[in-house]
Amino acid sequence: MAGFVYQFEANLVNVALPTISAQLHLTTYYASLIPICYIIGTVTVLIAAGKLGRHFGLKRVFILSIVLMTLGTVICGMAAGLPLLLGGRLIQGVGAGGMAALGYMIIPAFLPSSLAGYGYGRLSMAAGLGMIVGNPAGGILSEFLPWRFIFLATVPLMLALIVFSLRNLPYDGKAMVEKPGSLNLMDSLLFGSIAAGAIVFLSFGSGFGFASPSIMGILFVSAALATFMVIRGKRGNISFFPPAMIADRMFLVSVLGIVVERCVMGGMIFLMPFYLMALCALTPAFASGLLLFYAAGFVISAPFSGTMADKGRSRQMLFTAALIGACACALFFFYSPSARWVYALIFLVVIGTADGIYTPAANKAAVGCVPGAWKQHAAVFLPLAVNVGSALGVSFFEMVFTLPFPKGEAILKGTQISGIAAVVVAKGFQFAFVTGAALWAGILFCILFIRKRKAKIVHVEKQR
Repeated sequence: MAGFVYQFEANLVNVALPTISAQLHLTTYYASLIPICYIIGTVTVLIAAGKLGRHFGLKRVFILSIVLMTLGTVICGMAAGLPLLLGGRLIQGVGAGGMAALGYMIIPAFLPSSLAGYGYGRLSMAAGLGMIVGNPAGGILSEFLPWRFIFLATVPLMLALIVFSLRNLPYDGKAMVEKPGSLNLMDSLLFGSIAAGAIVFLSFGSGFGFASPSIMGILFVSAALATFMVIRGKRGNISFFPPAMIADRMFLVSVLGIVVERCVMGGMIFLMPFYLMALCALTPAFASGLLLFYAAGFVISAPFSGTMADKGRSRQMLFTAALIGACACALFFFYSPSARWVYALIFLVVIGTADGIYTPAANKAAVGCVPGAWKQHAAVFLPLAVNVGSALGVSFFEMVFTLPFPKGEAILKGTQISGIAAVVVAKGFQFAFVTGAALWAGILFCILFIRKRKAKIVHVEKQR
């Protein structure tokens, strides 16, 4: 249910970004800050929320996170302009980060390892259902009502989730893995601050200039915090990142793969509403209907991928997903300038299927290779990787998209464009899709390298 609410809210807002941009007269850069601020809040608290959950109990921290997310949503719905909207999104993100961290921890806390893929597959399916409902709801609301209702529409669902969690989540003591005692959150907040600083540097640097004093100051502070954290890590003083996880290359590669995959999908999901409304001249409601096909591909493929991952076929699923994703982006690179919504529909189905195959298998591969005592610790890094990748994707793909523009800025108001402007905009989308194909190809190469390396290790062990 939390996965459903999380994706429902995210897709509700994403499909309405062109409408919000038009009503607030925003460029695509400032429109990208709306999801980025949300993700910054999420990333900052993910590990800290996991530690709080292990200390005070999963149920308590989970419900408090939903309450905070609801508060941020109400602030967004009452915002009169962009500054308050971004502040509300930041609070929303903090609550969503706690909800996501505890949601991922609940699976290994209550299910045996043999059903972890099943649990993550159903979590992905619920998230996909949130996409399916959120996309048309966002399109309809943005077409017929002021943009503030886009946020207020999610408040009843969040309140229902609070009530449902109070009544149905097991007693906290059953999932406790740490005895209440001293609670040191410094390392967790330190890591979150470093990740948030990196996102701010990459996201805001393209708008304010990477050489500007404020952006360079953020880079300097993040680098100093990272250096301090590395020193603490070498001394073995980082409690949330135990040596058993650091030494496992498969875990690190799996988490990095999730970051890159979410970077591609975050950028694609951010740009597709603009593509459908600006180049294909579709209404918000029609565009949101097409985006349903991405969610449908995700929902159908995610449970199957989770089940196959439980059978020891995670690598086959990852390889298949990367191959499908690379081919889909490469083909749409050639067909996107024609601006036909039928081609976009096919692309959304295929890329959604690739995302659905990749996500549960990657989650299973990451958590499955970690010793049992650290599985809940490892689970917190999954939503962290998802959100870091999504934030980087929105920022990076917005920057790639605006490369053909004279000033590096694009104002797409959701209406059809023609002439030279249409050619320039189409070129920007082509840049984005070919970048997506290259990143998917990079993931595919890494998977092949890992498979070859593991086969070599197995061969050497047999010879011994």
